[in-house]
Amino acid sequence: MVLKRIYLFLCLSGISLLSSAQSAMLAKSDSILKEFEDRFAVLDALIFTPAPSGKEYTENIFIDATRKYADTLTADSLYDEALRRSVEAQAKYIKSPTGLQITGQTYYRLDGEFGMDEDEDEISRYNAKIQAEIRWNFFKSGLYNTGGKIKEAKIQADIDRIAYAKETRGTEYARQREFYRSMQDSAMCRILSHRVRNLSMLSDAYMFLLGYENISSDDIMLVLSEKAEAERKLAGLNAAGLEATDLSEPDAFIVRLDTAAFLKYIDLNQADFKIARLRQELFEQRAKNAKYWDDVDISPFIRYSFYSRDVLKNSSNVDAGVYFKIPLNNEASKQRKALRAQGDAIAAEQYLRMRQIADEVGFVAAEVERYNNSIAGEYRRSLELRKYIEMRKNAYENRLGEYNRLARMKEYNAYLLCLERLLEFQYSRDQQIASLAKFLTGEDVSDFCSIQNLSTSRK
Repeated sequence: MVLKRIYLFLCLSGISLLSSAQSAMLAKSDSILKEFEDRFAVLDALIFTPAPSGKEYTENIFIDATRKYADTLTADSLYDEALRRSVEAQAKYIKSPTGLQITGQTYYRLDGEFGMDEDEDEISRYNAKIQAEIRWNFFKSGLYNTGGKIKEAKIQADIDRIAYAKETRGTEYARQREFYRSMQDSAMCRILSHRVRNLSMLSDAYMFLLGYENISSDDIMLVLSEKAEAERKLAGLNAAGLEATDLSEPDAFIVRLDTAAFLKYIDLNQADFKIARLRQELFEQRAKNAKYWDDVDISPFIRYSFYSRDVLKNSSNVDAGVYFKIPLNNEASKQRKALRAQGDAIAAEQYLRMRQIADEVGFVAAEVERYNNSIAGEYRRSLELRKYIEMRKNAYENRLGEYNRLARMKEYNAYLLCLERLLEFQYSRDQQIASLAKFLTGEDVSDFCSIQNLSTSRK
């Protein structure tokens, strides 16, 4: 190696008394060599001596992430209570009408004052009248069709409840994505920190060599660029100061989505479809509530009349009868047909929406499968690199003379970079699956997934 060549050149040249600069150079050279050897020992321990519980990114993270906030995705209890009270209040309001109505009138006749009174009969003549009537309309009372109206209020409350839960799903889904990001940053930081440390050692060694020998700067620029990129990547993570304690084998797993079960569940339970079915039920109930009798008025009544007279004594009388108003139209039937037509339109909209969701789920499933293939390929590559590093480690230990420590450090970095890509593939795959949570309201996406471990340590 170049560092040793410098040292050997000085020794073979017969230089016994070194200058202070040469002594500093040799001391720095020995320090760098020792740092490399110590670093190799640490990396070998991490890669070839598995920790009992060193896995940093497991399939449990995927399961926990999909379930972490599921218990908070139902409608808020306060909102539920408010809806319950609202339905109770509406039920009381619907039942409250009695159908009873009191009407009356009073007036004074001015005809006599101006000599215009046409009632020549003294018995019929009166100068003031007071009249009061009580009437009961059964069709306007709380006894008529209250059950249908209360059911309509309950259906509307169910729609509001599901719509509220669906709206809050957006916030919870954002929290779930943040949970994924946090776990990914933590796992990535543990591996990336090791690679940044290795790159720092490489850049320091290259800069040292550049200061004492006329070596090419191409390798230095590549290392410095890789180091800068890794540091930017590390700085962008929402984690700091974490390093992996086990690099022996990536904890890789494949997730497969049961699209048939997922789509069937959505069709029966998804919030939009539940709301659509409830809206159809609401229109059907409104159609049932729209009756011809709503506009009919058949009201028995009792009327009391009092007459004030000047000549004769005052008189009064009581009348009883039935008032009726029967509309001659077919508006109720047409209203029912219009309401049921709106329900049919919702059913057609629901069918088209289901087709769109099926297409989107199919796209996600295809993306997930592509990431699964990339994960499996990267996992195999990591095992091959680990085997290669193990062979090279044995060769280095049985070597005669010096060897290229810079090249050996790059081999370790290639393995670490492979682990980083594997994490990125798994994170992207899990994000795709988590995106399906927007179709659910409180359910777990993981319930429709099966997990296959690739890591031999977990089989």
